[in-house]
Amino acid sequence: MLAQRIENCLIEILEDLVKLNSQKFRSEMLIENLNIKIDRLRILVRLAKDLKFISIKSYGVFAEKITEVGKLLGGFKKFKNT
Repeated sequence: MLAQRIENCLIEILEDLVKLNSQKFRSEMLIENLNIKIDRLRILVRLAKDLKFISIKSYGVFAEKITEVGKLLGGFKKFKNT
């Protein structure tokens, strides 16, 4: 169940990133929704670690990648506002 929720969240983020890459879907609301989904993913992955469904090492890698996506999204937001 938790793994399915993580997978669904990842798919939603990927779909929104594809929309964001399209010129006609570049909106502030989409960026904010992506930030919310990334935060939700962080929580789900942390829960998976706390429940020992994933190792500390796997959690570290996952958390690093999530942070990287968040930074890229923040950079895109700044670029869009200029």
